Amino acid sequence: MSLVNEFKIDFISSVEFEWLAVEVLFRGQRLMQLNREKGIENIEIEFLTDIYLLPGTVEMKFSLEDFIYIIHEAKQALILAYEQADYLK
Repeated sequence: MSLVNEFKIDFISSVEFEWLAVEVLFRGQRLMQLNREKGIENIEIEFLTDIYLLPGTVEMKFSLEDFIYIIHEAKQALILAYEQADYLK
């Protein structure tokens, strides 16, 4: 059973990043961020282990295919934002 609809991709702006980053949530719990601070060809992924936890337990268990799909979608969103920003210059 696919859980891909349980993921959410949000753009975030943080003081630690010069550019917009993408945050991926699973069932509302933050999972990872993708950023392009080292260039669009060197997108980095950071798995989040922070103090923001939802009440109750969110089991971070899903299929590998769903995980690969959501990483690809998040990366494409970041690339599209880069291309649109470049277009607006």
